[in-house]
Amino acid sequence: MNSKRNSDIRRITGKDLKEKAKPTGNFVPVEIDNVYELCQVMGEFFYGKKHEWVAVCFLDENFRCKLIWFNKGADHRSVPLLITPGEAISIAKSNHLKYLIIMHNHPLSSKIIPDYGTRRRNIEARYFYKEQLRDFSGADKAAARFWSDSLKMEGIGYADVVFVAGDYRIEGDKEIIKNLKSNRPFLEKLDTPGGCLSWTLLISISIVCVALGIILN
Repeated sequence: MNSKRNSDIRRITGKDLKEKAKPTGNFVPVEIDNVYELCQVMGEFFYGKKHEWVAVCFLDENFRCKLIWFNKGADHRSVPLLITPGEAISIAKSNHLKYLIIMHNHPLSSKIIPDYGTRRRNIEARYFYKEQLRDFSGADKAAARFWSDSLKMEGIGYADVVFVAGDYRIEGDKEIIKNLKSNRPFLEKLDTPGGCLSWTLLISISIVCVALGIILN
């Protein structure tokens, strides 16, 4: 019976988490192997959401995610975190968990993007706003300092991740970020700290491949 339950947990996806996460707040047990895989699953969870959500991810000493707390914000501008550092520390210690990552999304809402009249200009505007939203806000940074300081005193590593339309940016504990980078596919390792392969890099790689093909032929 336990074997079947653990097998179900290991196969969890972002779509599964969309169904399990409650707006008012709840814990969801998971089994996700590393920080990179966690970001992939959570990217799927956050994708397309019109409100801000927050997820507090608890990881063991081998960077396996075991438990995630979810709650939803009232709109696309902010989300309160409904558990405290003290509660998170208690949960981490009682379950022998060593790292904590807080993840949230910045929804790319059509409400904040004016209609510029042409498809090209609207695409450019969407890209511009997406890049703006990929930065941590002042409130995000203040909350991260508060959580990081609280957890550091208890020997718990901390990182912060923000998601925007499938892309993400991470800051915090060096060991957490190292685990993320070491588990990325090769091409993603060539690009940004957030782990998102840029169109510029893809185009450059394509040009090089075409040039090599011409030379070899």
